[in-house]
Amino acid sequence: MKTITIIGSGMMGSALAFPARENGHEVRLVGTHLDREIIEACRKTGQHPKFVRAFPEGIQYYQIEEVEQAIAGSTMIIGGVSSF
Repeated sequence: MKTITIIGSGMMGSALAFPARENGHEVRLVGTHLDREIIEACRKTGQHPKFVRAFPEGIQYYQIEEVEQAIAGSTMIIGGVSSF
């Protein structure tokens, strides 16, 4: 099992969390400064506000201020931030 930290909880970063967790890895999803509401919703409901499907059980959610805690001990860090 790997510990995968995904930085960016928009559509792209959040979508990456599904196969990572479904393949048995520990997944930590970190929101950027633009994702504060997304992370709060995920913490409350276990679901991204724009997805119709809940996240698999066991994903951990972090605000950007908690990024050091989220990346500690990670096997892999993925940048899931897209730009326009």
